[in-house]
Amino acid sequence: MSVEHRATGVALMVAIKVFISYRRDTDGARATLVAKSIEGAVTAGGVLSREQGIELRTYLDVQDRLGVSWPERIKDELAASNIVVAIIGPEWLSAKDQYERRRIDQDDDWVRCELESALRGDGILVPILFDGAVMPPAAALPATIADLGDRQGLSVRTSNFDSDIQPLLREIVEQGRARLDKGYERTEGDYEDTRWPYPDPPLPVRPAQLSDQDVDLALKLMLPDWVRLESRLPEDDNKQRVELRRELLFGSFNDVLRFMNEVGQFCDAANHHPRWENLYRTLRINLSTWDIGHRVSQLDVTLAAHMDKVYRGYVT
Repeated sequence: MSVEHRATGVALMVAIKVFISYRRDTDGARATLVAKSIEGAVTAGGVLSREQGIELRTYLDVQDRLGVSWPERIKDELAASNIVVAIIGPEWLSAKDQYERRRIDQDDDWVRCELESALRGDGILVPILFDGAVMPPAAALPATIADLGDRQGLSVRTSNFDSDIQPLLREIVEQGRARLDKGYERTEGDYEDTRWPYPDPPLPVRPAQLSDQDVDLALKLMLPDWVRLESRLPEDDNKQRVELRRELLFGSFNDVLRFMNEVGQFCDAANHHPRWENLYRTLRINLSTWDIGHRVSQLDVTLAAHMDKVYRGYVT
C-alpha cells in the first residue's frame, strides 16, 4: 500500500536511508542501540512505514574493520544515505591501533573515511555524543574532517537513552515527510508533539532480539556490573531463557524498598518489567524480554542502564 499525493492523487513511495558510522571495538553496543531504536521505535511504531509511503532503511556495518580495505559497498551506502549518524563515545578520539598511533590520524581509518565521505555529501550528518563525550575541536582532528565540529551534535546518556534520542527520531520523521510531499502541511498533534516509545507509550510491536555478540558488547562497554545468564524456563523445561543479571547491596531493607518503588515507576511506564528477588539488603535483578521468547532486547539494556543510574544514588 502506498500514499497518494494530496494534490495529484498519484501514489508515492520514498525511502529514507540512515548510515550509522561507529568504532566497532569501543562503540559497537551504542551503535546497535541506536539502530534498534530507529528500526523499532520509528518503523514498527508506525510513525514512518511503507503504509504511509515511506520506507526507512538503516545500514550498520557488522564486519571486522581492522586491517581490511574499505569496501565499495560502504562507499555506495554512504553516497545513497540521507542521514549519516556518527556514534562518538568517550574513547572515539583517543582510540589507537596496535602501534599506539591514533586511528583517526591514519588515512585509511574506517571512521575517518566514512566521515570524509559524509562531509562531502549532500546528506545530513548527525554526531551522537555518548555518555559524556564532547565534540572534538577542529585542532584535534585531521584537516579532512575538521568541519565535523560545525555540525550540531546530540548528547545522549545511556541511562536516559529513551529521552535523549528523541531529536534524532524527529529529524528522521521530518526528512521522510518532507521527501514524501514537499507541500505537506503539519497540523496540531503532528510529529513535533509525538513521543516515540520507550518509555511512554510502550512499543506497539515486539522489540528486536540482540545477538549474543551485541549483548556481550553492551556488557563490556555499557553494563560492566551485569552478566548474561542462560537457564531453563520454569514453566517449560524444554525451553531456555537468556537474561541480564545483577545483584545490588543496599544499606538497609527500607532502601531496597525505596529503590524498587523508584525503578518500578519507570518500568511501569515502559511496560517492561524485571524479574527480581529480595533477601534483606540484597536485590537480585533479572532482565529479559518475554515477548520475544525470553531473550535480551534493547529494552533490557536501556532498563539496566537506568537501574545503574538510580542505584548510584544509594551507594554514594
